[in-house]
Amino acid sequence: MDTGCYAIHLARTIAGEEPIVVSARPKLASEGVDRAMQADVRFSSGAEGRINCSLFSWKFAKIAAVVRLEHGEIRAFNPVLPQFFHGLKWRKSGGSWTKETFPKKATYAYQLDLGADKLFEGGVAVDVAELAKG
Repeated sequence: MDTGCYAIHLARTIAGEEPIVVSARPKLASEGVDRAMQADVRFSSGAEGRINCSLFSWKFAKIAAVVRLEHGEIRAFNPVLPQFFHGLKWRKSGGSWTKETFPKKATYAYQLDLGADKLFEGGVAVDVAELAKG
């Protein structure tokens, strides 16, 4: 109910559709309390995936996405908290890795930038004082 929602959201975002759970394997901390979960999912497009999530891990912040395509692969490390350690690399089948770098900004900053862009799109600014008058 916590880290799993982020992993599922990332899978939805990458696939562009809702996952269908094929199988799931929980690890319980105690009866009724999840410790970790691994789920195999399928999408209506035919894409398949595996979602792993855990609040108890020996590895610090192992947040990643691996996308294997017919002619290549993409790996994103820590797309959730890019203001800390993050990375993106990709390669064509049999080729060498290309690494991409991005500013170390919190995802909320990117969301705020996008929201501001939408508010001021086309050069039309929202007059907050006018809105406050009703």
